[in-house]
Amino acid sequence: MAATGNLPLAARELDGEGESFFAEVHSDQAIYLQDPAPTVVARRSSKGRAPRRLQTTAVPMTVAEWAALQSASAWGRLSIRDGEKGEVRADYLT
Repeated sequence: MAATGNLPLAARELDGEGESFFAEVHSDQAIYLQDPAPTVVARRSSKGRAPRRLQTTAVPMTVAEWAALQSASAWGRLSIRDGEKGEVRADYLT
């Protein structure tokens, strides 16, 4: 099992390779429960620059909001390592 810290690219690579891993995620990070399918919006006028930025109509939620919706039985506790002030543990969902 690998630890990625807070590196989304590393997590995507490990997931693509079928590896098990855990990652720290900020509680205010936006997530989508389904593919947001971002697209470049159609040009509305012939004036000005053409749109280039991807946009989505999907509504994100924060990790904290999603975690609050999970049942208590879905959570687990993992001992990560011994630290200077004792054992370092993390609560997790899979």
